Amino acid sequence: ILKTVVANSRILVQTKITCRSQVFLCTDTYESCGDGVLLTSRLHCTKGSGDLPRFGKAFRLEESFRDVQYFGRNGESYRDMAEHTQVEQVSCTVGEMVEPNIRPQESGNRMDCSWVKVSDGETVFSFTAVDKPFELGIKPYSDRELLHMKHREDEVTTGTYVTLSAFQMGIGTGSCGPATRAEYRFDCRQDYELKTIIR
Repeated sequence: ILKTVVANSRILVQTKITCRSQVFLCTDTYESCGDGVLLTSRLHCTKGSGDLPRFGKAFRLEESFRDVQYFGRNGESYRDMAEHTQVEQVSCTVGEMVEPNIRPQESGNRMDCSWVKVSDGETVFSFTAVDKPFELGIKPYSDRELLHMKHREDEVTTGTYVTLSAFQMGIGTGSCGPATRAEYRFDCRQDYELKTIIR
């Protein structure tokens, strides 16, 4: 963290993020509003070039927050494979938000989401999109923990992790098919923004 500024009903946090040869400045602003807390997150590249796989914010809740409701695509969907799903209100559990792959990997992304609510039966956390829909991912473990999983037996629940993304690039990788097409990639040298209301 480079700096934190608290003023009236506003908190600004600036963070330096280094990813291999790329360096970014992320500015998060939390502001009190009538509907909750408005989070505005901006990403600016200060060094490097190439594609940016994803930009978003992740929130960890306790494992007891298992119930999910959202309005968005009703199944796994990414930039280059979304039209097979429909946009509607969905009720499910955290476990139903990930795909049962033999080797655990990134899965379960939901495109075009307007809002999501996660509950433990008493308390409800809600995230509402501002200006444009976000992409939604909810897992029972963090993405960092996912990197070390080799088989489904390695999946261990450590909480409920809600990830709201301004975007995520398409799923083509070149490992089992063609690489991601240019229209589904994001240039790291552009500035990006994610806005959501947390309640």
